[in-house]
Amino acid sequence: MVSNPVRPLPALPAELRAHLPAELRGLRRDGVRLMVVDRAAQSIRHSRFIELGSFLRRPDGWAAPARQDGGMSDGPKRLAGTVAMVTGASRGLGRALAIAFAREGAALALCARGIPALDEVANAVAGLGADVHEPGSAETPSAGRSFSWELLFELRRHGVQLADIVLHTGLSSLQDDAVDAEHPLFEEWFGVTANAAEAVNRAPRVIAVGTTVVRALETAAGRDGQVSATEGWTRLRLEAGSPLRVVDGLLTGFHEPQASHFDLLRAFLHEPLLERAYREAMTARYLWHEFGDLCLIL
Repeated sequence: MVSNPVRPLPALPAELRAHLPAELRGLRRDGVRLMVVDRAAQSIRHSRFIELGSFLRRPDGWAAPARQDGGMSDGPKRLAGTVAMVTGASRGLGRALAIAFAREGAALALCARGIPALDEVANAVAGLGADVHEPGSAETPSAGRSFSWELLFELRRHGVQLADIVLHTGLSSLQDDAVDAEHPLFEEWFGVTANAAEAVNRAPRVIAVGTTVVRALETAAGRDGQVSATEGWTRLRLEAGSPLRVVDGLLTGFHEPQASHFDLLRAFLHEPLLERAYREAMTARYLWHEFGDLCLIL
C-alpha cells in the first residue's frame, strides 16, 4: 500500500502577517476574528473572538472555588481588575509606582535588570495583596493576548472555569527562517500548581490556550492522563500520531507550515482537515502571528 504524499501548502503572503495589535488596527483586543474547527463535524466556522463562549459547553457540576485575596484592605480599589506593567521597578520612581498601583488593587508585571532588588519590590507589593506575575518569559503567550477582562468574566458567568499555569515562554523565532529550520526552539519552562492540576483533572473537557500550554499539561500528565503538580523544563515534541492524554481542544494563533507549532496541530487534526483550514484561513484573509487572529480546535 502506497500512501499519498502530503501536498505542500502555499507560502503565507506578506500582507497576512499582523504587525500591529488589534487595538492599533481600530479593534478591541477581543475583537479579532476566530476560526472554529470542529473535528467531530469536520466543519469550519467563522466568528469573532468575543463570541468564544458560544462554542464552549458548560461543564455541568464543576464549580470553581472562590478566590481568596489575602492582605487587601477593605473598600473599593480604583485599579481592581487591571494589570500594570512597571519597568525599572526595582528602585526610584518605578518602585514607587509599583507600590502605588498595588495599593489601588492592580495586578503587576514588574520589569528590571536587577533581580535581587526586584524580588524585594515583588515581596513588598505582594504584602499589599497584589497579584505579582511570575518573571521569566521571553515572549508574550500570544494565544491568550486577546482575552479581555470582560470576556474572562463573561466566560466565568457561563460556567467556563479557568486554571492558570506558569509559562516561561521561549522565543518562537530567531527572525531567520534558515536558522529557525535548523535549530528549532523546543525547550520551555513551566509550572503547574496543585490547584491547577486538580482543576484540570476534574474538568470534563480541557481547552489549552496556546501550544505551549498543550506541551506543559501533556508533560505534567502521567500515563493515566492525570496531571500532577509539576515544574521544570518541557522538551516534549507533539506531531501527527502523538497521543493527547489531557488536552481535548486548543485555542491558538495561525502558524506557518514550517513552524514546529504547525507540527503540533497535526496531533489534533488529520492532514486533510488541517490543510482545508489553512487554505480557508488564507482565502478568508485571516491574519497570522502574535497580533493576528485565532483558531479554536474542538
